[in-house]
Amino acid sequence: APSGTCARMWTLTLTSAALAAVRSPIALSSRPIRSGLRARVLACDPSGTPVSNGTAMDLSFESFMGEARRRGLDKFERMRERGPHAETAPRQVVEFVLHSLREGDLQSAFAFTALPPDIAGKGMANAPLDRRMDWSTARVINGNPSGQVLDFAGFEAMVRERFSFLLHGKAADGFGFVGSSPLWGKPNVPVHADQEYFVEVGAALVRIELTYCWLLFCHVVTSVRVLRAPVDGYAGLPDGMRLDL
Repeated sequence: APSGTCARMWTLTLTSAALAAVRSPIALSSRPIRSGLRARVLACDPSGTPVSNGTAMDLSFESFMGEARRRGLDKFERMRERGPHAETAPRQVVEFVLHSLREGDLQSAFAFTALPPDIAGKGMANAPLDRRMDWSTARVINGNPSGQVLDFAGFEAMVRERFSFLLHGKAADGFGFVGSSPLWGKPNVPVHADQEYFVEVGAALVRIELTYCWLLFCHVVTSVRVLRAPVDGYAGLPDGMRLDL
């Protein structure tokens, strides 16, 4: 038991905490107080390594990340498994697509690309999902994508020809969003409104436009424009496109 000055300090602390709890209605609770709670103490072997059930525990960063992925805490892994769905925000779609390209996963980028208007208007059971919009030529007209349509092979060729700097090994500097956030999620703005993001990828600046797909209940990438070339003499622009805003 505490004694002397420590005892008086201990009593004062408890009294102050008790008074605060009584005066604050937020602190009151009708839930019964659980008894027998104990702090868990990890046992260690002679070398100081924590053990559980007689087995040494790996507390390295790699082990932690592996456990996080196993428990489904990696949002990109969840998006890759689920595909486009209603719980995905437009900014998350942009992050996921750029991350997928950097990892060389063009199939996932293809999955989060806009469907042609004639397909997007059909029911899910009758809609062929093997075609997507061409990022380099597509335009957004009255909230709908318009332009050339590609299968996956054509989509992969387009990305490698026009946006090779976004692929694995070419975006080591990462990417960052430029400017204020779009209107998505703000009052009086429809959740299905078109969105556009300006993103710096290494030395390049790109504009990414998204439209809402009523078939997938999710914003998807419709158009990608290179506003600032990643290197001098970059030849990956469609005919007639200029590097300006």
